[in-house]
Amino acid sequence: MFESRIIDWSAGTAMAILAILYVVKIIYRLHFHPLRYFPGRTAAKITNLYEFYHNGYRGGKYLEEIVKAHQEFGPVIRISPNRPHFSDPEVYTFIYTSRPILVKDPSFYAAFGIPNGMGGTSDLTWH
Repeated sequence: MFESRIIDWSAGTAMAILAILYVVKIIYRLHFHPLRYFPGRTAAKITNLYEFYHNGYRGGKYLEEIVKAHQEFGPVIRISPNRPHFSDPEVYTFIYTSRPILVKDPSFYAAFGIPNGMGGTSDLTWH
């Protein structure tokens, strides 16, 4: 009745599809990724193999490459497709501060159920 058709996938077709998918991924990482505006080496923006090349093949020279990239592009760079890197100490205190810069709404802290407790107050002087 109905003939079943099996698609004959050759190795060349599979390789072509994989190449197209990788090109799409490169275009996304360069032009549509949330970190696309961070400056840095194009190879580092495209793939994590950039780090492998400098650490594995060149014998641990990746940190030297990061320093060179900071000298060329400034204090904020993109060192891999998903990682920015900061060399300015003021940026670190802004990102990794233990004190909140913006105080949350008191109703957020009221959810803990202990009034004026360390985790239940919005006033920074109480901490």
